[in-house]
Amino acid sequence: MDVISSSLPNWAEALTAVVSAAALVAIILGAVQIRHVNRQMHRELEALYLVRYWELMDRRSRSFALRNRATRSDRPLVRDYLALSEDQLGLRALGRVTDHTWEFWSRDIRRQNELEAYQAELRRAPDIAYPHLRKLLADPGYDPLDRGPLWRLTQGL
Repeated sequence: MDVISSSLPNWAEALTAVVSAAALVAIILGAVQIRHVNRQMHRELEALYLVRYWELMDRRSRSFALRNRATRSDRPLVRDYLALSEDQLGLRALGRVTDHTWEFWSRDIRRQNELEAYQAELRRAPDIAYPHLRKLLADPGYDPLDRGPLWRLTQGL
């Protein structure tokens, strides 16, 4: 009798292994789903900021839009753009902007602020205004998000 029972598979151990494997697969799928949801949330927020950007650009005077010559009436729009840029940098600091989008935003923010109208408005602003923007303009490699790659991966960045 001992010979027969020792040659039979231990069904409890096999079942435990199958259940453990299924649990591991479920955890991995859950993590992937959470990352996907986070990434989608980031994309939706980024899209809102893109809409804000184009709303500002659509309000430019003809002279500013065609020849980059801002008029006095463009000054509030330029200040709104500086505030938008600072908001974008603040969102990045909070981990709400993906790495891919940050590559574009940081480059485009720097390029836009090379225009004299933006530089002049930034010079007129108090030194404490737009701290992230000033850092980005001084250091093109500046990234306000100070988190490691594992954190970025888990957050869908």
